[in-house]
Amino acid sequence: MLVQGRYRYIVGGNKVNKISKNEKKQREEAVLYLRERVTYLWESLKKVSDQPSLHAKILRQIKRLEQKSRIIILPR
Repeated sequence: MLVQGRYRYIVGGNKVNKISKNEKKQREEAVLYLRERVTYLWESLKKVSDQPSLHAKILRQIKRLEQKSRIIILPR
């Protein structure tokens, strides 16, 4: 990745995508929210270690949120 002036360029294959500062800021805010949510879920997970079904549900939520954050960071 190259950072130049007003745009961040993502080089992938034969095409170069421009991401404006505004879009970059929106993505960063979304990722920050997802990370806060994942942190909260990890804390909840510690409290429900004796409840297997709730434990599994929270783990699925964490996995889904981590996948979303990867998609936001690295769009195709």
